[in-house]
Amino acid sequence: MKTKQLLSSIVTLKTRYAAIIGIVTLLASPGAFAQVKIGTNPTTIEPNSNLEVEASTAGRKMKVDKTTGQVTITDGTQGAGKVFTSDANGGGSWQQVPGQTTEVMLSVNGSQSIGGVITAFDFANARYDRGGNFNLTTNVFTAPTAGLYLFNVSDNVGNDLSNAYVAWGRLNRTGNAGLLEAGDFNMALAAGIGGTGTITTMVYLNAGQGVVYEVSSNVGNVPRTRNVILQITKLSN
Repeated sequence: MKTKQLLSSIVTLKTRYAAIIGIVTLLASPGAFAQVKIGTNPTTIEPNSNLEVEASTAGRKMKVDKTTGQVTITDGTQGAGKVFTSDANGGGSWQQVPGQTTEVMLSVNGSQSIGGVITAFDFANARYDRGGNFNLTTNVFTAPTAGLYLFNVSDNVGNDLSNAYVAWGRLNRTGNAGLLEAGDFNMALAAGIGGTGTITTMVYLNAGQGVVYEVSSNVGNVPRTRNVILQITKLSN
């Protein structure tokens, strides 16, 4: 009886030893470390993959490159320039990067003779005006919503006089006297030589707040030609 128990114990120990040796051998195998395949065709894996998870739909898988570590996800939505994002339930897919949009983007221009009187510049043309926020009759831009707006002014000032003079321009809030932040220029022009005054400023406007571009000079009522381009873009809320 004791002999049978001893033989049984020896067999059990040999079996366990063999199993341990098998596991150690398996773990020590370079192939075991290098490649793991889950899903459809579990015995077939691309030679350069460390890991593959393959769906039942042909060609759809996630894999990790054994050399570079790069992760590749091909689920049918992939494409050049796309980003991987999730839906409300956490489901991931490749999506096109949305183009930058803004509710306000406009460019207006005009040409006018200006003397020494402070004048709201009369813009004649709207090259484009997304949202229709510039009034060519009143020459006022009205912010449709509160946010940060970028203003760019290019004012080409002529001078056919035989003497120097000073031209100026400013962006002003309607119904609220005073310049917008950094929103003005004063430009001294030499005799017979024109120049270009520029303004670039970012201003926070409340919804319904208006802005007008005003011009003048120190030469009394002797008109000088002003060619102006005004561009406005909303940057953020």
